[in-house]
Amino acid sequence: MQALAGAFGDGWRARSLSVHFASPVTPGPVLISTNVEHTGRRTGIAQARVSQGERLALTATATFTPGLSGPEFTEAAMPNVPEADLCQVLPEIPDLLPEFFTQFEHRPCLGALPFSGATDSQTASWVRPRDLFCKNEEALLTVLSDCWMPAMFTRLPEPKTMATLSMNIHFRNAPGDLREPGREHLLVVAHSRLAHSGLCDQHIDIWSAPGTLLAQAHQLCMLLEPRGGTQDHHRSDDREMSTI
Repeated sequence: MQALAGAFGDGWRARSLSVHFASPVTPGPVLISTNVEHTGRRTGIAQARVSQGERLALTATATFTPGLSGPEFTEAAMPNVPEADLCQVLPEIPDLLPEFFTQFEHRPCLGALPFSGATDSQTASWVRPRDLFCKNEEALLTVLSDCWMPAMFTRLPEPKTMATLSMNIHFRNAPGDLREPGREHLLVVAHSRLAHSGLCDQHIDIWSAPGTLLAQAHQLCMLLEPRGGTQDHHRSDDREMSTI
């Protein structure tokens, strides 16, 4: 997303991002190629391809618009959770948690423990990057859309892995909604509504602390059996298809 952010100049913002994952990405350099597919008065479309070595890792398509105005309403409601400062920081456990997961400060505030066989899959955490690595608001919201654990894990009685097949994000943020991008805690709410035929969904809402809905994301994931070792129990293990 950060590579596409400047494709249409000042005043244009990304409104949606669709990503399809082809193969795993391992630690190391990747090649990102971008192309503007369409430029109009009200919409612009840009695409990116990410490859590593000879392998295609993912393709992404983003839609941009200039500033827009229209009717305003919301039926979405932010969950009633404790404030970030009242929630305990999840400790860093490098040998247990995937490397990508540890790039963020997590303060869980809603939902059951993973692999506890719970009857509800909704879970939430206050999240912020440990280092300020995103210069663009939509790039930040993109990585936050995949930084928390799969909600499906709360329902499972034993560990499994997940591979992300596709992810779609709608950016609902407006200028000024993020007061300190990358430095403030944002609430990441995850919910899985259906698991069937080896696939499950993951719906993500990202909220600002004052209660503004910033982004909505939806993933389609493939359930896999663990290959062995606790580090395999999260879909962003480097040996499985994963987001970056």
